[in-house]
Amino acid sequence: MNVKVGDIVKFICDYEHTKNEGQVLRILEKVNGMRPQLFLVQSHGVKGPKQWLRPSRIIPIISEG
Repeated sequence: MNVKVGDIVKFICDYEHTKNEGQVLRILEKVNGMRPQLFLVQSHGVKGPKQWLRPSRIIPIISEG
């Protein structure tokens, strides 16, 4: 899956135990031994308007930005 900034994606929200969707605002690349690749997604969830997600939490790309 090739997610880019601006894409609308569907993802699994661990906090709400639901599937949600939102727009990718920023991508942090993987740093060996320090952090995995992360995506900052803006959505309308209970946890807040923005969430950092691992690639395994993103299901499909709904539309490309």
